[in-house]
Amino acid sequence: MEDTSGFYKQNEIGEWMFAPNFVYSTDYELTRENKDSYIYPVDEWYWFDESPEVEDYHLTQDLDDVELKKEEALSKLSPEEKTLLGL
Repeated sequence: MEDTSGFYKQNEIGEWMFAPNFVYSTDYELTRENKDSYIYPVDEWYWFDESPEVEDYHLTQDLDDVELKKEEALSKLSPEEKTLLGL
């Protein structure tokens, strides 16, 4: 599996810029070796252990799972319980 860890920054049109090992600027320097020592964001750069697009996918999947569990739990409530909960 491809290593997609690195520094990411979203540009003004929502596309992700990717720097796997370092970001150099006149005002700062970010390196993979020191990634855990920075307070993010640094000029809108963040460290991700995997591509944010992959993490967004996992987050979406997790939210879908929560919604399904919520619907399942609500289906088990009696009409009285639903009324008490304002549903």
